[in-house]
Amino acid sequence: MRRTLFRTFVTMPNPATEKQIADAIRADLRAEGRTDLLDWLERNEDRFYKMISHEYAEALASEPKEHSYPRALYGHTSPETAYFTPDYPGGFRKRLERRDWVEFKPSKGYRWVYQTRDKGSSRWNNPKPSTYSDWAAGLYLDEKGHIQWLSLGTFSEAPAFLRFIEMFPKMDKEQRLNLMGVTFAMVSRRKAEVLMLKQGRTGWTINNVPVPVKPGDVERAEEKLAGWEKVLTKLNNLKG
Repeated sequence: MRRTLFRTFVTMPNPATEKQIADAIRADLRAEGRTDLLDWLERNEDRFYKMISHEYAEALASEPKEHSYPRALYGHTSPETAYFTPDYPGGFRKRLERRDWVEFKPSKGYRWVYQTRDKGSSRWNNPKPSTYSDWAAGLYLDEKGHIQWLSLGTFSEAPAFLRFIEMFPKMDKEQRLNLMGVTFAMVSRRKAEVLMLKQGRTGWTINNVPVPVKPGDVERAEEKLAGWEKVLTKLNNLKG
């Protein structure tokens, strides 16, 4: 019996239970036709689980810092390059395989898509897509190792942009340039708003009567401008 059973036969990129690892190892052994090892596991189940516990703990302890959680996922842009989960719950007892990716269409934007299939099947179920987001989107693993997505759209403000940049510092050039263009536009817009408010104008009317500037309007506009300027600085720092 190989001492490095876990590392040899299965890769579990997100936190998993011992049973999930054991099931995945058995599936790999069945695919390899290793009936000798499967028989050994049946006869030595307690030792099998102790080996999993020990080696999985070692694997987590030696995991690089960049794989801490939440963990950004890159390069999963099609069914062929999707993030694959070998053991996914499909009900009370049913277990599935799952794949997730971010789809981009120039005329629509970005959306998260996933598919599932029965374990051992070659046929994927129909894909389940989210709604489109305009500017950017990415997948990540949360603190529990569950896959999530983060997106930026028309109504996203500077704090959401900052969170996205911090979550995906290695975003591809296309997304970075896209966000740069949006941020430049927002900085220009906020600068014009601050200037107008300082001149005593809001730019709004009610029944053709100009809406007056209220106390705190200038300060709030300057705060929003500072937020977008911070986004621009963060994006510029990604160039290196």
